[in-house]
Amino acid sequence: MLYISVLWRDRATKATGCEILKMQLGKPLDALLKPAQYKASRGLGTMRREGPDHLADTYTASSREAACEAARTIQFIEAAQLIRSKAKRSFPRGQFQHRMPGSDHDAAWFDPAAKTFIRTNEPYAHSVTREQNEWADRHGWAVAASPWKGMYAPPKYDAMLRISGSGY
Repeated sequence: MLYISVLWRDRATKATGCEILKMQLGKPLDALLKPAQYKASRGLGTMRREGPDHLADTYTASSREAACEAARTIQFIEAAQLIRSKAKRSFPRGQFQHRMPGSDHDAAWFDPAAKTFIRTNEPYAHSVTREQNEWADRHGWAVAASPWKGMYAPPKYDAMLRISGSGY
């Protein structure tokens, strides 16, 4: 079991509170990610490990949604068995300017089993575009829509794209 706690304050309404989520994990938190990896992961950047079963936000968030975003990220890490990465080589030819067109809320991940990088992208467009397929063909990558709604903001963004790259 993992507990995620977030103090929050809504600036518009001045309401405050503490959101505490309880989620079941198949593995202990430390087996999924190391504390040093929190900073690289969406929704976990301001989290600190309070114990083997508790993450707490170090800042007051602007909404209780911060706890949900952290939980979605941990669910993704557990399901996909990927490690969050900040490596530049996760882009084609290792350069940011070669990132996929239409990228938004994208992130790099490393697959230790396949020894390759995978990028996720949560764009405003809800499907893979012609330009994105052309980009993938040009760089020898693959783009696919995920059946999972994503980590960033599932109510706003219906789809998450998986962008697979080459090994290193």
